[in-house]
Amino acid sequence: MIGSGEGVWGNPTAVVDQSNNKIWLFMNHQPPGSGTVNSWDDRQVWVSSSVDDGLGWSAPVNMSATLKPRTLAGGGSWNWDAVGPGVGIQTTYRNAGRLVIPAQHRNIYSDDHGATWKVQVMRTTGGAAMEQTGEATVLELANGDLYRNDRATTSVWENDKRRIVARGSIESGFTAFAPANCLLDPKNEASTMRYNADAPARLAFVNSASTETRTKMRIRMSQDEGQTWSYSRAFADAPLPGESATYKEGGYSSVVKTADYHVGALIEVNENTGSSTTSHRSIAFRKVNLPWIQAGASEPGCAGGLS
Repeated sequence: MIGSGEGVWGNPTAVVDQSNNKIWLFMNHQPPGSGTVNSWDDRQVWVSSSVDDGLGWSAPVNMSATLKPRTLAGGGSWNWDAVGPGVGIQTTYRNAGRLVIPAQHRNIYSDDHGATWKVQVMRTTGGAAMEQTGEATVLELANGDLYRNDRATTSVWENDKRRIVARGSIESGFTAFAPANCLLDPKNEASTMRYNADAPARLAFVNSASTETRTKMRIRMSQDEGQTWSYSRAFADAPLPGESATYKEGGYSSVVKTADYHVGALIEVNENTGSSTTSHRSIAFRKVNLPWIQAGASEPGCAGGLS
């Protein structure tokens, strides 16, 4: 899809504008030689789009000047950066039609179907900076609030080893990030989505439910807008072909609701956990239905961390 230029292309984060079926794809790019990421230019934000369901893509455009701030709250240079990775959303309850891409310390958004893109640097409702996370997810709650469920930075993660969450809006700010006690996290990416909005409304969350390993992938469901995650099931209950003591599913993921009401999940696979630095990695596509998830573990007290 990129097909030009060297360096590292990563963190793909897509959102579909349901009004015209246009797909917007955000990415990070590291130019050749920028492995240490010690300057603002070493991590860039690029955007491409497709109007034919991904068969063809526009030439990617470097949007860093508009979409990547230059300075952190403490005055330091904003060197490292991450959009997503995963998916963005189009809002339906508040500011209907707004496109939102989750990104490190901020939300990237458009109110004009992608003609222009803006940045909201995240702050609490009291004005405090929110720079405790890196990789990010977003979904819209039933009251129109945006829900962030993010990967904590190393120093923050060491305190609780949990996902950290916040809720709020682009216009008015967010609650302070707080650990979701139930959502164990091995300091890794995760994915969220709204499964349905009609009663009982459900949210879905996928990650490795561990503080030590990336290979315990689990899907959880919430029926109270993220206050609790009341039931879950390990993907290991349906092991992959060839899965063994060293061929393990787990790591990064991305989830979507399919047209036939299943949850579709792309999940990273480590094909030799005994030699993770050199092992081959692949991606598995999982597809599970709601009854399969509901037949897993009941966890009515699984606290989601929202205030």
